[in-house]
Amino acid sequence: MFPQVLPRHIQALNGLASLYGHLKRWEEAEALFLRLIEISPQYVEAHFNLGTLYAHMGSWVSAPPPRPPL
Repeated sequence: MFPQVLPRHIQALNGLASLYGHLKRWEEAEALFLRLIEISPQYVEAHFNLGTLYAHMGSWVSAPPPRPPL
């Protein structure tokens, strides 16, 4: 289901997930953002975009609690 992603391709994956969000393909966007966060937890833009996706979905309950600072 997910494209094979190397760490240097995280921006491309983020762009694809954002595109899915704009197309209202919520589940695919969410899955890609979560995968991206798994691959690169320090990539802040993915966390922000996932939160924005949840806001657009009206799904505040889905959002995980904030993590403590590293």
